[in-house]
Amino acid sequence: MPNLTDNQKHLLIETVKQLTNPSELEKDILNTIEELSKQYLNMEHAQARIGFTYGRHADLYAKVNALPTTVQKRSDQISEMDLRYILKMQLYFLLEKEWEKTHHG
Repeated sequence: MPNLTDNQKHLLIETVKQLTNPSELEKDILNTIEELSKQYLNMEHAQARIGFTYGRHADLYAKVNALPTTVQKRSDQISEMDLRYILKMQLYFLLEKEWEKTHHG
């Protein structure tokens, strides 16, 4: 899979935001962006969003957990910073999927 540049990620996000009939993958991208844009995360809502995304994209769980910067924690130890990190990594991998779909599918 390609490593997207910041510019490619930005262009992809802006393109997805303009869609009138987004696919399920594109909706997941938009929902993750919406969650990340909140000044304060609702911890339960953010965890539900993460779980929902993992449920729809099982491959993301392995990818996020394989990253050297991912640290396993018990649920009572997870901070808002941890949730934001997971959401950002999920968004990155969702964008890569979208890039693959639009440029090689």
